[in-house]
Amino acid sequence: AVDQTVGATVITAGFFYAFELAQRMIPPYSGSTNVISFLSTVLEAGWSCTLKNLWTTLVVNWYCWPIINFVNFLVIPLPYRVLFSNFASVF
Repeated sequence: AVDQTVGATVITAGFFYAFELAQRMIPPYSGSTNVISFLSTVLEAGWSCTLKNLWTTLVVNWYCWPIINFVNFLVIPLPYRVLFSNFASVF
């Protein structure tokens, strides 16, 4: 239960920050070359993205994964459980 509440929240917020960092590292970004300014911009954008998208993303996560895990542990044979989870995470 902790992995679906605290863990999912921290990992998802971290993903939003990492995504903003990656977006600003690609060549079309024409921001400042000052490292402090760059990190400040990334942190502000990450915070904004997290506030905007975190709740929706977590609700979809909580909607899908309990069902997927239930099927995985109830029906899928042990050697195929990781494969099933990986397949489910792609779609």
